[in-house]
Amino acid sequence: MSLQKYRKKRNFKRSTEPYGSIKKNKQLIYVIQKHAASHLHYDLRLELKGVLKSWAIPKGPSLDSSIKRLAVHVEDHPIEYAQFEGIIPKGEYGGGTVMLWDKGTWISEDSDVNFAYEKGHLRFLLKGKKLKGAWNLVQIKNNPKNWLLIKVKDKYARSEQEYDITKAKPNSVISRRSLQGIAKKFQIDTPKKSKVFKNLKKDKLSKAKKKIMPRSFYPELATLVEKPPSGNEWLHEVKFDGYRLLCFIKDKKIKFLTRNQKDWTEKFKELQLEIKKLNLKSAILDGEVIALNKKKQSDFQLLSNSISKKGKSILSYVVFDLIYYQGEDLTHCALEDRKKLLRKLIPLNNNKLIFSSHIDGNNGDIFFKKACKKGLEGIISKNKGSPYISGRNRNWLKIKCSKRQEFLVIGFTPGNGSRHHFASLLLAVYGNKNTLLYCGKVGTGFNENSLKTIRQLLNKYKTNKVPFKVLPPALGPVTWVLPRIIVEVEFTEWTHAGVLRHPSFKGLRKDKRPNEIFKE
Repeated sequence: MSLQKYRKKRNFKRSTEPYGSIKKNKQLIYVIQKHAASHLHYDLRLELKGVLKSWAIPKGPSLDSSIKRLAVHVEDHPIEYAQFEGIIPKGEYGGGTVMLWDKGTWISEDSDVNFAYEKGHLRFLLKGKKLKGAWNLVQIKNNPKNWLLIKVKDKYARSEQEYDITKAKPNSVISRRSLQGIAKKFQIDTPKKSKVFKNLKKDKLSKAKKKIMPRSFYPELATLVEKPPSGNEWLHEVKFDGYRLLCFIKDKKIKFLTRNQKDWTEKFKELQLEIKKLNLKSAILDGEVIALNKKKQSDFQLLSNSISKKGKSILSYVVFDLIYYQGEDLTHCALEDRKKLLRKLIPLNNNKLIFSSHIDGNNGDIFFKKACKKGLEGIISKNKGSPYISGRNRNWLKIKCSKRQEFLVIGFTPGNGSRHHFASLLLAVYGNKNTLLYCGKVGTGFNENSLKTIRQLLNKYKTNKVPFKVLPPALGPVTWVLPRIIVEVEFTEWTHAGVLRHPSFKGLRKDKRPNEIFKE
């Protein structure tokens, strides 16, 4: 399994296509990209073995089960490519406009999907925004590069004369734009370098590359470990209790995207004003929006209430990385050099825009103990010389003072007296084969605002469907809800039965998707 062919064909100094890495998701992702290159075609991509297996479909997919569409097998693409929408510069491989036409997940109907792929016949279910149901990909024996994409006759199949989905739904599934609209929106950003950048070139930023500024980007994610790493190659930062946001700056227009590419710009108007004061032509910042409590600690529940207009806390954007600056891609530069440049851009003594300071070297253990003593969530340890790589890896490590993660709410028990909204929430995570695993109840940590907000959501997602074939013992009266609400919960440990011990609610997670919630 290799991305060598993909990388060899592309000039990453000119194209915003992701360099990418081999990695796996909990659920297999699927996308179709509409690509106006020398000839308009559609690229089908199915995640398998940590990459996107890819087929170019000249005429696009058809819902008609009697039609067999040619699908030419091309090089593997990185998982990050599933988010790519924009322009590949003219003269580059595949030059033209790329639209994210459909996205979702796929499930193999073969008992051994890798064997089925090698044998040249994939049977699968699509759960996309546009394409759904059963499909087949069949390799043509006398020409192994050529496959056929065929819709299986089911409730989603329709006659081509009756309904051509490529004509009925021609636009992007994320931006809603046409190909022309995308081409107009994605302009090449080639500003002059600032004096700050020229000075910092002496500080080893030689790996910066001139590049079109991407319109979206997947952040780098930390891997959970038990204790801080030792060695002088590491730096250590405070782990803040907030929402991870990438900030895109272009010509004084500010855009905030969550780690799942949700646009949260309108939620942070005051922070936009603060960032505009930096007078940057173009940049991408990586950081965390937080709300501080009276103890000057980041408080996630306080943050959730403030964003939902039920709180009055001052929000701060703690910035810890610089991905792009003034027409240059910094992802190949060392972390410590990116932070040196970032330090020069963020003003001192500003309580709304804060540079995330760090300590160097072998003092991670001491730093971690102090963080826990102060009641902080934990620390993040990062390899000083590492490039910025989208996705989870071991260049960034997170060490938590207490156990804490996200859970799906699947039901609630009735409240009484002053706690009339509900008594406790029933929690679960996804296990193998998309089944829910019961994790216990949480009944503490709520305030009046969170009780009201959660109750409104519970009412919205009520269902008669029980999520388990065998009910956990001693549940009592329960109202079930669809697994759509995500909460963050702190706890002391997991019991042998897979249930949380001493759980406490910390806040709602609106920046994540239900299908991402697994046991860490």
